[in-house]
Amino acid sequence: MSKSVKPKFKEDIKIKSLLWCDRHCCICKKNCGPDIELAHISQILDASEINKIDNAIPLCYDCHAKI
Repeated sequence: MSKSVKPKFKEDIKIKSLLWCDRHCCICKKNCGPDIELAHISQILDASEINKIDNAIPLCYDCHAKI
């Protein structure tokens, strides 16, 4: 039985996204500091598109859990 592997963003995508949002959650606008995660906007894109910056959204832990 094969395990499903979660796609991951490359380090440069993570850095750009966190700099652009100034470490604020893009849903609730809370200042998160280091307590922020980069989520996928869509999980159903093909492999060549899923980890691109256009599919990344920085979220606080609470908002990420809700979506």
